[in-house]
Amino acid sequence: MSHGHDEIQPAQGRADFGKTLPLGGALLLVGGGLCAMAYSQNQTHFFQSYLYGFTFWMMLTLGCFGLTLLHHTVRGRWSLPLLRIWEAGGGAPMLVAMGLAFLPIMAGMNEIYHWTDKHAPFDAVVSGKRWWLNDQFFMLRQGIYWFIWVVAAAVLRASSLREDRTRNTNEAIRRTNIAAPMLFLFLCMVTVCWTD
Repeated sequence: MSHGHDEIQPAQGRADFGKTLPLGGALLLVGGGLCAMAYSQNQTHFFQSYLYGFTFWMMLTLGCFGLTLLHHTVRGRWSLPLLRIWEAGGGAPMLVAMGLAFLPIMAGMNEIYHWTDKHAPFDAVVSGKRWWLNDQFFMLRQGIYWFIWVVAAAVLRASSLREDRTRNTNEAIRRTNIAAPMLFLFLCMVTVCWTD
């Protein structure tokens, strides 16, 4: 059964992070210090560990974004209670934050991916894929993926909030028209992105 989400009530007020902001800042400083210490001891292990941790958090973010796309595609009532959680976990702000968290991976590509090492011994398999496996095209692909994900998440969220304000059910149809092809594109992009 397909429905708009006119049952969702707009949020009352805003979140207050005044008391938790100093704690978050302190944890950020401690985490940054530990990362700097690990980086200074062994860059290769640092970047490999960072990639592992990044992958965990990125999969949670992309999972929430994918479930948001699924909700807007099928427009089922079963997912309404979770929609705002998915929008928060896989929304444009979270995707931008994960994009920023990806920058150290781009900076440490030579430590993570053997195909970026110009001094590595000749590898016939990698040599045959040079058109795909090169630094510039890798960065370009990642930028395109993130741009599409952020724009789609922002457009869907804006439409969802607009429907909450105006009660215009045409917004639900508009989101379905965006989310259905985006869901297919999302699955293709995630597959290519994580097999790079």
